[in-house]
Amino acid sequence: MSLLFKTTYHARLRNGSIALTYRAWKRPHVRLGAVYAIPGVGAIEIDSLDLVRVKDLREADARSAGMQDLADLLRTLGSGTGTVPTFVYRVCFHLTSEKRLKPPVPTVPGDGQDLQLLLARLRRMDGLGAHGPWIFDTLKQIAQKPGTAARHLAASLKRERESFKIDVRKLKQRGLTVSHEVGYSLTPLGRAVLSALPVSDPMARAAHENLEPTRRRRP
Repeated sequence: MSLLFKTTYHARLRNGSIALTYRAWKRPHVRLGAVYAIPGVGAIEIDSLDLVRVKDLREADARSAGMQDLADLLRTLGSGTGTVPTFVYRVCFHLTSEKRLKPPVPTVPGDGQDLQLLLARLRRMDGLGAHGPWIFDTLKQIAQKPGTAARHLAASLKRERESFKIDVRKLKQRGLTVSHEVGYSLTPLGRAVLSALPVSDPMARAAHENLEPTRRRRP
C-alpha cells in the first residue's frame, strides 16, 4: 500500500500547504494512522480516510488538494478510466519524522546462490500461470517502459488489463516492482533478476539496459 504524488506537488507537500488528496480507488491503498514514505518529500502519517461523493466537492476542496480548480480535480480523478467516479477517497495527512518509517526490507539477494534460489522459485511460479509463462516478459516490459499505464503494457503483451495488474501485484509482493501514480518501475531486486537472465536473450539484455530490443536488419 502506498500514496504517490507527482513531483510538481513535492514543494507544497514539504511546506505543509497540501495536507489532503482525493483518490479514485476501488478500495483504500492506505491505512488510518499508518506512516508512509514519499520520495523527495519525507514521511506522512494518515489522519483520516473518508469516502465522499464527487458531486459534493467544491472549488475550495480542489484547491486544498493542490489543484487549480474543481475542473482540474475532476480531470485528474477521471484520468485513469476516462470517467469520473461517483465516490472517491479523501485522505488527510501530516508530515512526520522519517524515523517512524519501518526499516526497509533488503531488496537484493546477498549472494549468487540466493539469487539462483529466487530465480528457481520464480520459474516454478511462472509455470503455474493460466495463460502461460509471464513473469520475465512482464519484468522486461516494465524495465523498457517505466511509468507506462497498465493498459498499454497489457496490450503490448496481448493481455487483459485486469489480469495483468493482478500479476504485477504478485511481482510487487515479492519485491520486484514498484507501483507509481501511473505505471510501474523495477526495484533493485527486479533488475538483479533481469541481469541474471542469459545474455544471449536480446530482449533480456535490452530490458536490463532500459532500451528497446534491437531488430535485425534484413540483408
